[in-house]
Amino acid sequence: MPTYKLIYFPVKALAEPIRFLLSYMEQDFEDYRFEREQWPEIKPKMPFGKVPV
Repeated sequence: MPTYKLIYFPVKALAEPIRFLLSYMEQDFEDYRFEREQWPEIKPKMPFGKVPV
């Protein structure tokens, strides 16, 4: 079974429906939330430089 990792800021925004859906489907996933100050360091590692991923 695939392993999922959701990466987003610690706010209820674009990632919240994804969190809800994964939880509703009882799918295990890692909910990685990072602070705004970390974004410049993380951005180059993200596909297309965007989140949620």
